Amino acid sequence: MSFEPDSLGRLLLRRAAAQPDDEGLVFPGTRLTFRQLERRAMELARALVGIGIEPGDRVALLMPNCVDMVRAIFAGSLVGAVLV
Repeated sequence: MSFEPDSLGRLLLRRAAAQPDDEGLVFPGTRLTFRQLERRAMELARALVGIGIEPGDRVALLMPNCVDMVRAIFAGSLVGAVLV
């Protein structure tokens, strides 16, 4: 058995392509499909690139467990940033 490491961002993209309408994130009061989660993460990833974040940059993430935190984790991974 072989194992190839992958990024969380790529895993999200693959799941959104394969099962876009399945639930991808469930929080109290919020349910997002994989497609919705991918779109929100890509939107934030573009904003990060827009302010100059590049692959390998360290980005601090200080926020409570919430939908936007998950979005930020995926967005950082899509950019190639290191979340700290």
